[in-house]
Amino acid sequence: MPDVHTIRIPLSNTRLLLVLVLCSISLLLIGFSLTQNDSSFLPIAIIYLKNMGVLLFGTSALLVVVRLFRPTYGLFITAAGITDKSSLAGSAPIR
Repeated sequence: MPDVHTIRIPLSNTRLLLVLVLCSISLLLIGFSLTQNDSSFLPIAIIYLKNMGVLLFGTSALLVVVRLFRPTYGLFITAAGITDKSSLAGSAPIR
């Protein structure tokens, strides 16, 4: 149970939306456009790279959408210390 004197600061959804729009969707569309072109002139390495791009950025777009609708906190301030969970790595409390 969280302590009564815990201060929780939520993560910014604006940053996640910016990542979703600028990175994931744009790169996913580039990958899809490469798959729609005639691939008879493309080397086999480019074909694998475009397929991996579609899988990677499609998955990242789904993860960002899931993270948008899940309420998470980025910073916890307690008597034991400060815990910063704004990145995926997380951290231990700073005393």
